[in-house]
Formats: sequence, structure tokens, C-alpha cells
Amino acid sequence: MTASSALISGVQRAYDAAAGNYDRWPWQSLWRRREFPIVLNTLSKAFERPSILDLGCGTGAFAATWMGRISRFVGIDASCRMVEMARRRKMELCRFVEGDMLGKPIDPEPFDAVVSLRAASHCQDVSRLVSRARSSLNPGGLFILSDVAAEHRYEETRLPIKCGKISVPTFKHAPEQMARLLQHDHGFRLERILELRADGSKDTSTARCRSIDSSGRIPFGRIFVARAV
Repeated sequence: MTASSALISGVQRAYDAAAGNYDRWPWQSLWRRREFPIVLNTLSKAFERPSILDLGCGTGAFAATWMGRISRFVGIDASCRMVEMARRRKMELCRFVEGDMLGKPIDPEPFDAVVSLRAASHCQDVSRLVSRARSSLNPGGLFILSDVAAEHRYEETRLPIKCGKISVPTFKHAPEQMARLLQHDHGFRLERILELRADGSKDTSTARCRSIDSSGRIPFGRIFVARAV
């Protein structure tokens, strides 16, 4: 087994174990409160009923925000348990696939938009993720990628499981690195970089979120909006 396949296998096992508790995780709730409105607003301004590919779709929570507003939605995730949770939502026009989000495209028809929400943190070679998104987009399509902030130096994400926590490696990508990959290596026009910050005790009241800078000085994540040109 190569180092890359071993990493994918380890991430898959961790998320399989955490799937049942993932949507109740306070860290997840914080991200979704900050992240989803920005992504939804960006896509809504660009498209009326877009086709969307979600790389690292998890339990399908993002897809659920688009019901009635999409023409087609495909989500890919390495975790069979995460994909199972997504399929339980029984959402029309949505297809969820267990597989490698960095692998070859599984749909011959390109998409209006590709999103990848925090999946980059488990990619040691994030260039592969950007390349995968680029190959799946229509000309002029949007790629929206969110990532944990490189300023926070923790080396592992600790996912909630039934009897405690399970660790999974976390890779940090500086915003300058991500901008270079998007613009110079993969043919995107970078339109915006948005920083996500906590806003006080409401966001940091649980032990799981206490590593966040509640003053708001340090971002806990970023969203990159890029267009295929």
C-alpha cells in the first residue's frame, strides 16, 4: 500500500467511525453557521438551478440546503458510512457515491459548480483536489473550496465517536499556496478569498471548539471562490 492510499484508508476508517455523531459535533455546527450562507449566496447569485459536484460530501448536509434549487447534484466521499447517511436523506436529483474524490471523474457531463468543504485538510497533495475540480467544470464554472486556517497548528482533527474521539491527520495549506495552485497551476481566476472568524462565547462555549480565537483576530477557516477560464 502506498503512503497516499494508506492515508485515504485511514481517513475513510475515521469518518466511518464518526458518521453517526458527525452532524451533532459542535465544531461542525460552527463551520456550517459560518460557511454555508456564504457558499449558498455565491452560488445563488451565479446560477438559477445549477448542477453541483460535492467533493467530500460527508453526510449530505450541504446538498440538503439546495433542495428545489438544483438541476443535478453528485456527492463523492471515501466513507461508506458517510455516504449511507447522505442517502438516507432521500433527496431528489441527488446521487451520492462512495469513492475517491481525487480519482477520475465518474460523470461524463461537466458541472456548473464544484464545491469541496474542508476536505482539503485531509489532502497532503491539495493540487490533486484542485485538478479534480477543474476537470469536472463547465467553462466559466465555479469552484468553491473551504479550508481550515493554516494559522492553527493542531496536527490532527479529533472526530467524535460513540465512546470518545478518533484522530485523523490534518494538513494545512497557506492561502498563498492555495491561490498559486488555483491561478497559476490549474487555470482558475481567483475571485475572492473570505476569512471565517469566531465571534465570542457563543461560538467557543464547548471544549471541542476552545482552540478557536474567540476575539476574532485569527480566522479559523477560509473560503476560496475561483472561476474556470
